[in-house]
Amino acid sequence: MNLAQVFKGIKSKMISDFNDISSQIKHRSSKGNIRERELIKFLKYTFLKNWISVKEKS
Repeated sequence: MNLAQVFKGIKSKMISDFNDISSQIKHRSSKGNIRERELIKFLKYTFLKNWISVKEKS
């Protein structure tokens, strides 16, 4: 198994998912906050499930 290839695939999937979410947000001034929230949720529930804790800003 080539670990570099594995991480390259993970990177491509994350970028693709992030771009899909971002393209659905039409209001420009909301994009930053929504992107941040969605990225945290995406990472927390997809890639980081039990590895580390991700705390959202309140």
